[in-house]
Amino acid sequence: MEGTRELVIHPHFVLVYEVDSQWGKVYVLRVLHTAQKWP
Repeated sequence: MEGTRELVIHPHFVLVYEVDSQWGKVYVLRVLHTAQKWP
């Protein structure tokens, strides 16, 4: 997804998030297990 970032928080989990630099906030969009497919 455009505008999102990913962070590996554990070998089996990836955190998909978005940063709002105007307001200084981070929005967590999804916690994804690495066995699942992500578009």
